[in-house]
Amino acid sequence: MALRAAGVAGSGIKQSTIKDTADEIRSRIGLKQDNIISKFLGYLEKASEKSEAITRTQVYKDVLEKTGSEAEALFAAMETINFSRRGTSRGVQIAIALLPFFNARLQGLDVFYRRAIRGEKLAPTESLGDLRKRAIQRMTYVAGLSAIYAAAMAGNEAWQNATDEERDGNIFIPVDWVPGVEEGTVLKFPIPQEFGIVTKMLPERLVSMYMGQSDGPELVDAMSRAIMGTLAFDPQVQAFRPVFEVSANYDFYTQKPIENNYLQRLLPGDRYTEFTPEIYKEIGEATGVSPVKLQHMVRGYTGTLGAYTADVASLLFGAGAENPQPERFRASQPYLLPVVGPLFKSAQGRRAVEAMYELQSVSEMASNTLKLAMKGQRDMSPERMEELQSMLYIDKAIQPALKRMQTLNRMKRTVQATPQLSAAEKRDQLNEIQK
Repeated sequence: MALRAAGVAGSGIKQSTIKDTADEIRSRIGLKQDNIISKFLGYLEKASEKSEAITRTQVYKDVLEKTGSEAEALFAAMETINFSRRGTSRGVQIAIALLPFFNARLQGLDVFYRRAIRGEKLAPTESLGDLRKRAIQRMTYVAGLSAIYAAAMAGNEAWQNATDEERDGNIFIPVDWVPGVEEGTVLKFPIPQEFGIVTKMLPERLVSMYMGQSDGPELVDAMSRAIMGTLAFDPQVQAFRPVFEVSANYDFYTQKPIENNYLQRLLPGDRYTEFTPEIYKEIGEATGVSPVKLQHMVRGYTGTLGAYTADVASLLFGAGAENPQPERFRASQPYLLPVVGPLFKSAQGRRAVEAMYELQSVSEMASNTLKLAMKGQRDMSPERMEELQSMLYIDKAIQPALKRMQTLNRMKRTVQATPQLSAAEKRDQLNEIQK
């Protein structure tokens, strides 16, 4: 309440227009009855506001206890992440106004620099030396825990099969000790972006290299992706970014194609996976638009709320259909559940599949480049030509595996399209094919 009164935390009634604000006030004092959807959205807004204010509240209490000054406590709570800081650079001010989330990322880096590196005080009782020493101690402590975590998870099947983005951006917490949960299932706990690079990703990668599960180029690639993707300030205007990504078939965040090589071989309307919501597949069948790209665009504009809405709508849409969708309500497999499913991960993963497609892409480029060199259309040293020739052998060696993957993908589509199978039978067969 103190933070709200001072304007440090949101009040929940600040709306975009006078009419919206008036409607919100009428609802608060009981002059307007909200429908179920409005009440649900209001509950989410309150929960979001409380979660955002947790850190500020703890800082306020801590400083108030140390100093006895409410003004100091309010200032410290605001400076935790002060979104009103703009600086004197006109270019930065324009960027903050135009680029969504630019200010939040900028303020996060600013607080990290001022507090951890410069040792700037939030309260008079703090000393600069203690701040720097405490920051270094905590970062070292977390980095040490990350190294232990990497060693402990080295034999975990879910961690081994996870993609680089899943490993670097999350901490996996095994939950298969819960009775009935499938063996190998983990909970994905996201890490702070900027802080996590130094204290989680780097030590984890180094331990992985030491244990022989990764190499130097993978470490360099991970650090490059983290710095350029996580810390970079994307100059693209968010209003057009999903359209750009769909047009280029490239996700600038994960730095990977939206549609993989297998999907691109299909007609656009048939480009979907078993986890693509039914509503997108129906739209794709009717319009010829790729369901995978459509899902990516909707998620880009609406975020997780749009994804949850599409998920629930697809369940309602597919209820009672002659061709049932694969079962998703299984407590033993929480990663399949609607809405909360993305918080979990099974022991299976796409790491090997993505690596195979990437190897295929590189070998094809090497093959095409070598053909031009042999025709005299490219100048190439003997050493370079020998290197590319070795890629030709790799291309031939992986063809049986690629064909097997194509066969398995066709099997999955056949299972989904078979109306004689129940939802539970489809899920069981899809799980076996995925393994």
